[in-house]
Amino acid sequence: MKCFKIAGDNSPIKKILVGFIKFYRFFPRSRTPVCRFIPTCSEYAYDSINIHGSLKGSVLSLRRIGRCHPWGGKGFDPVPARVTRTENSCLM
Repeated sequence: MKCFKIAGDNSPIKKILVGFIKFYRFFPRSRTPVCRFIPTCSEYAYDSINIHGSLKGSVLSLRRIGRCHPWGGKGFDPVPARVTRTENSCLM
């Protein structure tokens, strides 16, 4: 049985998701920023997709956006570090 890799840097889905984030950031906002978290949600999404890949990064980003409401948390909320596994640690 082989270990399956999550889509790498050349994934077209990852490029599309990062493109959407860059497109969103390109347009200036007419109001002052009111983000409750550091880094902002778009920075968090960009970093999580680049660190964890398109699938897990998207899930982490959606969870973060879900926490962004008046009764949610606030403060420093970094992207979790990527856990690496060796070839011998694959489940058989």
